[in-house]
Amino acid sequence: MKNMKYVLTGCALGVCTMLLLSVNARAYLDASAISYIVQIGAGVVIAVGAAIGIVIAKVKKKVFKNEMEKTDNKEVESDEV
Repeated sequence: MKNMKYVLTGCALGVCTMLLLSVNARAYLDASAISYIVQIGAGVVIAVGAAIGIVIAKVKKKVFKNEMEKTDNKEVESDEV
């Protein structure tokens, strides 16, 4: 219960600090500006996802290559007809 008191006090102080130190921009954001901001966010999410996917694929390829080298002691026949 004592920890909860500290958490709530910290949250209250944080909110008060944000309200006291905020700056009023007095700017109008129309639909096209919001759309542009959403597109930027979506692009960042897609780029990060693609980068993570590429890294995971490279790691899997390296791991499976090492496993295949360990178990690849068999002789492979050619498929010549």
